[in-house]
Amino acid sequence: MTPAPSSWAGRSPRALASVVVLLALAAQGRTEDEDTTQRFSVTPESVEVKEGDDVFLRCIVVNQQGNAQWTKDGFALGFERHVPGYPRYRYAGDPSKGEHHLVIKGVTLQDDGEYQCQVGPTITIKPIWVAANVTVMGECAGP
Repeated sequence: MTPAPSSWAGRSPRALASVVVLLALAAQGRTEDEDTTQRFSVTPESVEVKEGDDVFLRCIVVNQQGNAQWTKDGFALGFERHVPGYPRYRYAGDPSKGEHHLVIKGVTLQDDGEYQCQVGPTITIKPIWVAANVTVMGECAGP
């Protein structure tokens, strides 16, 4: 008896390799899309600080595809590591590792607000963002 011809006969090695990769990912309980979608592994936490303190808001992105920046109350601070026009603000960490922490030196009452770590879209990837609040407590005037 002759075995039935395989439906894989004549397929390219590349096609077979793709099937093997997809099967391996499925066996691990993941899809290929989950492995390539940008997402946050560390998100900033809201803080209450005294006027004059420093603030460090953490933000780490896995599988980063788009450009990262911070916003304050909806105003984009931009993509440069030393934020133009804000000499007390800078981005810390290694951007090649998805590290985009925001450092604010010597906070003032004007720094009080909502901050978002944002990663922009690409042609095939959606944007992501996460927010935290910085509450600055001023000095109380004595009697």
